[in-house]
Amino acid sequence: MGKVKRWFLGNIGIILLVLLVFGVYYQTAGRSLTGGDGGDFVVAITRRGVAHPPGFPLYTLLGRLFLLLPGTNFFLKISLVSVLASICTVVICFLIVRDTVKDRRVALVVAASLAFQYLFWWQSLIQEVFALHLTFLFLIFLGMERWFLRRQQEWLGLVYLAFCLEMSHHHTAVIFVPACLWLFLFTAGFKKGLGLIKANFVFLLGGILLGLLPYLYVFLASKTNPPLNAEMVDDFHQWWRLFTRQAYGTFEPARGFSFPGLLSSLVGYFYFIF
Repeated sequence: MGKVKRWFLGNIGIILLVLLVFGVYYQTAGRSLTGGDGGDFVVAITRRGVAHPPGFPLYTLLGRLFLLLPGTNFFLKISLVSVLASICTVVICFLIVRDTVKDRRVALVVAASLAFQYLFWWQSLIQEVFALHLTFLFLIFLGMERWFLRRQQEWLGLVYLAFCLEMSHHHTAVIFVPACLWLFLFTAGFKKGLGLIKANFVFLLGGILLGLLPYLYVFLASKTNPPLNAEMVDDFHQWWRLFTRQAYGTFEPARGFSFPGLLSSLVGYFYFIF
C-alpha cells in the first residue's frame, strides 16, 4: 500500500491533468458527423465496411469495439477513439519530456500545452485517424528515447510494435524508419546492431504478421458486400491495390505527386538525417 501511495503522490500532477483533459475532451467531442473523412469512417465502422485506401482496418476495428459502449450516440462513441488516443499521447509526451529535462513541472506544462493546442485538440474530438496515428508516433519517440538513455532492448520492441501496428493504420510512419534505424545503429554499433537484428529475426517477422493481421477484417468485410467497400477486396491483387493506395497513385500521398518529386524529397530527407 505504501508503494501505491508514493506512486500516486509522485504522479498526482499528470493524473490531475489526465482527468482535466478527459473532462474537457468529452464535453467537446463530436456528437454528430464532424466532416472531412468522418462520414467515410462512420459508415465503415457502423456498417462493417471498408474505408478509403489503405482501408484503415485497425481504426475500424477499434471503432467497432467502441460501439459496444453504453449509449445510443454512435458518433460520440467513435469520437472517443480519438479522445482516448490523444490522452495517451499527452501522457507519453509527459514521460518523454520528464525523462529528457528531469523536471516534472516542465513536463506537465509541455503536456498541457500539447493537450490544448488548437490543431491537436481539434483532431482529438473527431472521427478521424490522426489522433491514433500520433499516439503510435509518440510511442516510437518514447521507445527510441529510452533505448538511447537506458540501452534496454524491450524499448526497441515497443518501437517495432508501434511501427508494425501502423502498417494497418497510417503508413506515413515509414518516414521515421531511417532516423530510428540510424539512432539504433549509432548507439548499439553497426556490428552489434546487425547481430541483434539477426538474433531477433523471428520476432521481427512475427511483428510484421501481427501488424498486417487487422487486414483480415478487410477480406471478411468485403465478402458481406457492405455499402462502403473500397477496392472490393477478395484476392491479393485487390488487397495490394488497397494497401498501396493505387487509387490515389501508388506510394503517393495524393494526386499530383510524382515519383521524381517523391524521390527528390527522400534524398533531401536522408541528407538531412545523415
